[in-house]
Amino acid sequence: MSCSTPEGQHVLRTLTLAPASRRLRLSVTRVLGGPGETRRLGRITKATDQLKCASINSSTVHTYPKKFQHWTAFCEEFRFPVWIDELSQESQARIVGLFARMCSLEGHNAHGKGNKYQTFDGKMAAVAYAHKSERNARLNYKSPEIELIAQGYLRTNSHVDRKQPVTSPMLSEMHRLLQQERSKENGDQPDPQWGSVVSAFFCLDRGSELWGPAAKVRDRYGSPVGPGTGEAYSVEILFRSHKGDRVRQGNTIRHYKSGQGVIYFVTTADTCFNIRKRWKADGRCLDPYLTSISMTTMIKKSDVAKLIKKAARTQGADTNNFSTHSMLISGTCALLAMGKSETVIRLMGRWFAWCFSVYT
Repeated sequence: MSCSTPEGQHVLRTLTLAPASRRLRLSVTRVLGGPGETRRLGRITKATDQLKCASINSSTVHTYPKKFQHWTAFCEEFRFPVWIDELSQESQARIVGLFARMCSLEGHNAHGKGNKYQTFDGKMAAVAYAHKSERNARLNYKSPEIELIAQGYLRTNSHVDRKQPVTSPMLSEMHRLLQQERSKENGDQPDPQWGSVVSAFFCLDRGSELWGPAAKVRDRYGSPVGPGTGEAYSVEILFRSHKGDRVRQGNTIRHYKSGQGVIYFVTTADTCFNIRKRWKADGRCLDPYLTSISMTTMIKKSDVAKLIKKAARTQGADTNNFSTHSMLISGTCALLAMGKSETVIRLMGRWFAWCFSVYT
């Protein structure tokens, strides 16, 4: 049925859309007026909350309430409003500036020691997240006024606990020490620990405790292969998240085979996956992370730090100059020495924080 006049076409469209509109109203009535209305709405509400939680990693969400408590305690002590989204930029900058000064002087710890800039940045991220989740308000704590305060914090705090990067000879020495410690009691334990060291070096991180299992291990033709076959040419690792990294969470990092022998990420990762496969076949339950050794335990950063200090001691270096932070900066310094672009390094690593400007 058709009509050539505009008035007739309008009547036809109205008659055509009327049944659809009536069906839509009936569907909505059935959904909201049925006996399972409460249960359905409950499921929808729960699913909505799950989507909100999925927007940021759970390990980050767990640290935010504690950090936000520091902000509320500061506001209550000085009688400032906890929610500052409706204040002017000048008032926000004044309150955040006082909070930054208190963090740099006292922090929130038993020793009364000032916080590093990265800790302060994490606290402000928790404040912004609380404003977004509780009041649906976007708090721009990166405004020019607050950025000026942050730069001052950065400059006065950048000299604190500066560590030395781990060099290639130190990595080789760490591998040698781990091989010496291999015994029947610890079995394959040195291999995941070495995997934690190598992944931190190549992925520009402190450790591998947040690196998930490989999405795929591929051969040189791009076909998936199993661990332990000796055909691994590239490996893809899922980065779960770090409490201070709200940018790279959920990203997949791919590394390819290189000409190195011991310091070789693809082979090391393939070894870790092969060990995981054997452990699971033996009935051991493991976390989904790369260096997990049980359902609740992974290779600890403290163990990696002890290994770094032990290698430094054997090479005659001061152990106080090394920690797991040395792994974070060592890969970056190696890339800079090779002439790689600073932009590429910033995109690859977690260098939105103060580290890059301090060590480069």
